[in-house]
Amino acid sequence: MDQLTATGFGLSDLQQAYLIGELGDFQLGGPALFYEEYACPPFDIEAFTAAVRTLVRRHPMLRCAIGEDGQVRILDDPPASLTVRSLRGETPRRRAALLAASRRELSEDGPPLAGPAAFRMVVWCDEAEFLVQMAGRLIVFDGQSGEVFAQELRTLLGGGDLAPLDFTYERYRRELEQRRDGPEYAAARRYWTERLDDLPGAPELPLRRGGRHDGPLVRRTFTLPPELTDAFTAALRRRRLTPTMAVAAAFARVLRHWSRQPRFTVNIMYGERLNLHPDVSRLIGSFASTLLLECSPAGGQDDFAADATAIRSRLLRDMAHGAFSGVSVIRELNRRSGTVSGARMPVVFTSMLGLGSDTDPVFLELLGWQRRDSLVRTPQVAFDHQVFMRAGEMVFSWDTADGLYPAGLVDDMFAAYRRLLVDLATEDGAWTSPVGERLTPDRQLAVRAQVNDTVAEVAPQTLHDGFLTWARRTPDAEAVLTSTGATTYRQLRSRAGAVAAALRAAGRGPGDLVAVVAERGVDQIAALLGVLMSGAAYVPVSPGWPVRRRAQIFAGAAVRAVLGQSDGDLDGAPTDAVRWRLADLATGDLPDTETADDPEALAYVIFTSGTTGTPKGVMIRHQSAANTIVDINERFGVTAADRALAVSEFTFDLSVYDVFGLLAVGGTVVVPDPEQAREVVHLHELADRTGVTVWSSVPAYLAMYVDYVRAAADRARPRTLRLAMVSGDWVPLPLGRELAEIAPAARCVALGGATEASIWSNWFDVPAQVPAEWTSVPYGWPLRNQRFHVLDAQLAHRPDWVPGGLYIAGRGLADGYLHAPELTAAAFVTHPVTGERLYRTGDVGRYRPDGVIEFLGRDDPQVKINGFRVELGEIEAALVEQPGVADAVVVARRSERGASLVAFVAAEATRPTTGDTLRGALRAVLPGYLVPPVIEVREALPLTGNGKVDRAALAAAAAGLAPDTGKFRAPRTATQRRLAALWSELLDVPSVGIDDPFFALGGSSLQAAQLMNRVEREFGSRLPLAALYQHRTVAELARLLDTRDRPAGASAVQSLAPGDGPPVVLVHPVGGDLLCYRELVDRLRGDWSLLGLASPALDTAVAVPPTLTELARGYLDEVRAALPADTPVRLVGWSLGAVLAYELGRQLTDAGRACTAVLIDPWVGPADAPGEPAAEELVRAFLTDVTRGEVSAGSAIGGVCTGEEALRVAWPALTADRPELTSLGLEAAQRLFGVFAAHTRALLRYPAPAAPGLRVHLLEAQTALGGAAGGYLVRLGDRLPEGAVTTRLRVPGDHFAVTDPAGVAAIADAVADGLTEP
Repeated sequence: MDQLTATGFGLSDLQQAYLIGELGDFQLGGPALFYEEYACPPFDIEAFTAAVRTLVRRHPMLRCAIGEDGQVRILDDPPASLTVRSLRGETPRRRAALLAASRRELSEDGPPLAGPAAFRMVVWCDEAEFLVQMAGRLIVFDGQSGEVFAQELRTLLGGGDLAPLDFTYERYRRELEQRRDGPEYAAARRYWTERLDDLPGAPELPLRRGGRHDGPLVRRTFTLPPELTDAFTAALRRRRLTPTMAVAAAFARVLRHWSRQPRFTVNIMYGERLNLHPDVSRLIGSFASTLLLECSPAGGQDDFAADATAIRSRLLRDMAHGAFSGVSVIRELNRRSGTVSGARMPVVFTSMLGLGSDTDPVFLELLGWQRRDSLVRTPQVAFDHQVFMRAGEMVFSWDTADGLYPAGLVDDMFAAYRRLLVDLATEDGAWTSPVGERLTPDRQLAVRAQVNDTVAEVAPQTLHDGFLTWARRTPDAEAVLTSTGATTYRQLRSRAGAVAAALRAAGRGPGDLVAVVAERGVDQIAALLGVLMSGAAYVPVSPGWPVRRRAQIFAGAAVRAVLGQSDGDLDGAPTDAVRWRLADLATGDLPDTETADDPEALAYVIFTSGTTGTPKGVMIRHQSAANTIVDINERFGVTAADRALAVSEFTFDLSVYDVFGLLAVGGTVVVPDPEQAREVVHLHELADRTGVTVWSSVPAYLAMYVDYVRAAADRARPRTLRLAMVSGDWVPLPLGRELAEIAPAARCVALGGATEASIWSNWFDVPAQVPAEWTSVPYGWPLRNQRFHVLDAQLAHRPDWVPGGLYIAGRGLADGYLHAPELTAAAFVTHPVTGERLYRTGDVGRYRPDGVIEFLGRDDPQVKINGFRVELGEIEAALVEQPGVADAVVVARRSERGASLVAFVAAEATRPTTGDTLRGALRAVLPGYLVPPVIEVREALPLTGNGKVDRAALAAAAAGLAPDTGKFRAPRTATQRRLAALWSELLDVPSVGIDDPFFALGGSSLQAAQLMNRVEREFGSRLPLAALYQHRTVAELARLLDTRDRPAGASAVQSLAPGDGPPVVLVHPVGGDLLCYRELVDRLRGDWSLLGLASPALDTAVAVPPTLTELARGYLDEVRAALPADTPVRLVGWSLGAVLAYELGRQLTDAGRACTAVLIDPWVGPADAPGEPAAEELVRAFLTDVTRGEVSAGSAIGGVCTGEEALRVAWPALTADRPELTSLGLEAAQRLFGVFAAHTRALLRYPAPAAPGLRVHLLEAQTALGGAAGGYLVRLGDRLPEGAVTTRLRVPGDHFAVTDPAGVAAIADAVADGLTEP
């Protein structure tokens, strides 16, 4: 049987990450492997086998075993890693099948962790050729180790000797681990933790919806031939750059072009062989480490040389702090976010340039073999780039999880990367010229050019030309229909002529702006036509707006006339403007021959809300709007036979089509009554009675109408409706299907654009059956003489699937914003390459490969929940897919505690459990962080005056909603009300029910301490922190405060989680409380009846005894009293609690009681018993404990004598860094520190005596204790006498893993095993 060496050693941070990635349940999980396949001439098998065995004996890591506990052990006599098989006589099909099966086994499973874990090699023998397959673990091999393996194998096969090794990888690891206690590591940790808040995430590459990637990554490789490699390196020398820096910059440039955000972080893999011994360079083992490199554009995104220089500066600065590895930084990010789900930094860059000889072959090619295949598989890595030199040429390899990305995307990136590197090698101009256009594939640009080829002739015309033509041609046709009757073209022409004549008579006409203040109806339409006929441009102003708002627009537009229906409509008009009531206008007319006919004149100015609070007026010319109208009418066959329902307010630019679109073809405008314009009953009745054929509105109005019709089987269907156009907001995915149910002949069309681009600029048919992969209705195709572009910040074209800013070009563009040149210059830009005038919409979209644009929302600051990026549209799409949900909006509610999600749902039928049902449905299809804790179910969502969903109102409403933790019961008693108010203020939730658990509302251990402080101030009663285990809700805690007969703190032993299983006592750590065990309790509850031993010194004036022996003796009677007399005692403790559990167990065992103690990462004072730590050290250790390492005391307390005084001096800086400490209060902090310090002194004096008969299961953290306490404590396991420990196990993580939701699982499993072991 193979024997393991007596002792093992721990893994590096990166090796631990590899092991967790293999053993954990992660997508992109699995072993960290490389796989190589070579063809070679037949060779001497016996000599080759002997050489491999020599290497295995020479390098201990080649015969290692790796336990799930993270310990590396060296096998004395391992099984052979080399297998020889024959292909002789096999058919080609059989040969291919054998090789494929072996390749699959090696590349997917790799060598066994149980050993030998380093590599497996299979030699396939045939008559003319041998084939060698090799799989190696990256947990053993780094790049240089591979070179050592190949070079020494070549030496042995050539009959040479190898110089002996006087140093081992194990010794290297142990010496390196000791350095963690030094100042270099502390400085590096501080450097990285201070950058965490601003460190960008990984590149936001487009993902395939529902995409997965299983199995090995897909490899792509290209080489720069020697001549191009020489040219590239020469260009680098001229710019004082290293090859690694330049290649990293090129990789970042390509990633940036395909990433949503220009700032991102790439995981850099590098070799870190410190010169601890002359033999280090000749060892085999993984010396690799990682570094998180922030990649941000510098010197303008187009300046590649500046980008490379910036990366060089950043990389050198970061490498100086590499002692705190990239893996450690990721762990800290995970700890802060409270999750480890998903690969946080899945893009990796590894440069082996400068490793070995540039002219030699690589790895087993050194033996003269020809590489046939190779790949690298790394857990939690989706995008792995390696670059190295081989025989004078530079080789670039990508290993990617293609299943995660849209088809062809990685191919396009790789081709662009290759093109960029070739350009840099051959063209000096590539270092400074714009490269964005050259990175986007030519075929994609060709598709867009074809889609944007919308040039078509539109005859010059004004918006009123068509109306005048039809007024002459069919004067008695119905132009306008209202509930009171019809107005013919003749009548409307007469009323419009009177307006035009009056304006001309008053000297108003071309170049002037005229405000129209009128309710919807014939007067309003006649006024608009009359203003345009006079040559002036109209400014629509709602009579329902406050006078101040109207006056603001009148003044901002400098209107020369105001037309209204009442005296009140004219209020606020400028003193130099003519003011008329429409009914008072004298009879008159302006002949057609005298009407304005300049198509390039200004037609209207519509004011939209501005970001500064001042409305901005959009200036649109006649021909611009006419271009859109002509296209819509011709595209959808709108004629004189059509009747359109004018749903939109005339201050909204959809009204431009409602009026002028129908009148331009002799159609009829159907106008709802002003006071009932939003009443669906009225709209339905009017549309049915008048035979409406065309509908144009925002999606919400059409959805409201459709829902109303569908709600009753006997309700009249829109039998004449043939075209429904929706725009101005997201189109609900079910809308096309639901419209088809009530109007099978109706065509549903989504339109989009901007007021600044003349009503609409794009269109798309909404299908009745929406493809399953859609999350929204696409934006679609550009209209006639209009173009769309998706561009980055430098106006370079974004590749397919990559989000970018939506820009509109073409005939529809506005002249700009009235009297606002700065706003105009910011929104209307000129493309630096094409010279094309563009409107920057502020929207975000992306191109699909077929040239269709998808709308992704506004270019607002992204939402992050616990560090994760959240696409609100994805959640909304998932909600709308649920049965009975008509519409949904998700908003982010921000507070000092971060952002949380609130969903608003419009449902056909609501029940009290609808929110819970929807949450359950979302959890089935979305990650947990995408499930809103608050879902508000309503009959309908609020709309703005333009009929859009009022997201601002919903965002405001979100601030008043609390997480739904079940049926809400309001506080009834005075105590409940006071407690609920405390919880609400502390947890930043607007309302708290009496059944809401504290931790379910987001409470933390630190906030629990703050709560107990406030309870003491409010109620005059000090409760122990453990009270929140027994009394988790407002109702339960209020009952405890009201009864006051025996507070939970009266006994040191508390019930944490009652159960039917055997009792287990959790012993308090150095802080004295039990909340550190909250995650562990949640894992163990159900199988055990969990009790807790808390320090009475936290809540009373009881002094902490000077020694742990006395402290344990004082707890004995209470522990005995809490447990059945006939059962074994089971104790569990962490940190000091573990040492105290050991001493309690020793005393119980001496008294004849059977006892088991599970000790989680215990540390004690060293055997030489140093004095008490300095005040600065003690305070720093206390702060590390109370905040789980999130703050330190800084340098302010140097030289202070006592710990209490040191804490007082440091307190102002601490509370500035962590505001939540403020509510804890200095007095309470000093009380907690007193308990901490007394326990620490007792711990330092503990002699660690033998405990015969006590079963001890020792769990030690993989990472040594850091911080100040690590300077004066040693592991208990190293102090205990030989034979005192029953089992000793290393568990992943650091000292605080027991408090971490992400790290506690492995500890809980090990604790359970220890408790159940006989």
